[in-house]
Formats: sequence, C-alpha cells, structure tokens
Amino acid sequence: HTMTTLNISPYKYNQGDEFTKYPDNVKIVPCPDTYRGKHSIDQSKASNNHHASERSSEEDAARAYAAYVEKACDEIKSQGKILGAFIMEGGMSVGGVILPPKSYLRRCIKAVRDAGGVYIADEVQTGFGRLGKCMWAYQYSFADENNDTELTPDIVTVGKPFGNGLPLAAVVTTSKIASAFKVSVFSC
Repeated sequence: HTMTTLNISPYKYNQGDEFTKYPDNVKIVPCPDTYRGKHSIDQSKASNNHHASERSSEEDAARAYAAYVEKACDEIKSQGKILGAFIMEGGMSVGGVILPPKSYLRRCIKAVRDAGGVYIADEVQTGFGRLGKCMWAYQYSFADENNDTELTPDIVTVGKPFGNGLPLAAVVTTSKIASAFKVSVFSC
C-alpha cells in the first residue's frame, strides 16, 4: 500500500523524477494556499500590498479552491466512474503549514459525499493538538463553531505524534466503513 499512498502525493510528483505521471484514477487539485496561491486573500490592510485588487476575500478563496474539487467530482461522475475518496491534510505541513480558508473543507466534503466518496483526514503530522486551538487539523477551519458531525471524516490516519517517538500509526474510521471489512479470513 506504500506505492498507492505515494501515487496520491503531489509532493512526490513535484519533487525529483521517480514519479512522472499521476495514475488515471487520481485527480489532483490545487493546494488551498490563501497566502501564495492563485486565489490568495487580500492582505492589504496588514501589509499595504499594492496587488490587493487582484486578491480574494477568504470566502471567495474558499469558493474558488473548492470549485476544483467540485469539478473533479463532476468529471469522475460524468465518466461513469465512482468516486472513492478525497484525502487531505488539514494543515498541509510539507507545503509550509498551509491552512485552508474557513468554508473550503465544508464545501469539499459536501461535493465528495454527494458524489458517493468518503472524506479521509490525514492527521499523521498535524493531529493531536499540534495546531493549537483544536485536537485535529481538519477541525482548524471550524474550531469556533459547534461540533458539526457533517464535517467528521469517514477515515482519519494518525502517526508521528501518536507514538510519542515510537513508530506507531493507526487508522480510525466510522462503524459503517469498518463493517465493510468484516470478512472471515480464518475458518476451521
């Protein structure tokens, strides 16, 4: 499964030459970087940026970045294929601890679930309170809101801080997904 994981990592494709082409079953969307990205947020009040007229509000950025996920979901459905999953690290650490705009994740989760997919929160590096105001990085964008179960991931992956220095990792999932794995592999 290591190669499958690497196949969905833009980081591996954007670095070096060991991977040259994304698999056909993988859709990569732009990182929702509101500082340096295509849909950056207007920082003019804080920095007197002279390009402020070209920048977005946080909600505009969330809508624009989520549109890439919505389009990918639509493309998959239009090809008669079934969407598997949307996987995202809540605070993209390799990219520079990029935190998505507030409504981005809500919009993406809705699009993915409407298309029949599941939402996987990658908390290997950013989980267990490492971002400060919440336990999980996926909660960061809406940590000030009430606990919203529609934003609860279907699967959560945890790792580095989970073992406190020991090489431990885990996958946590809903009972609905876990029950799909209830297959008897041993028989007497």
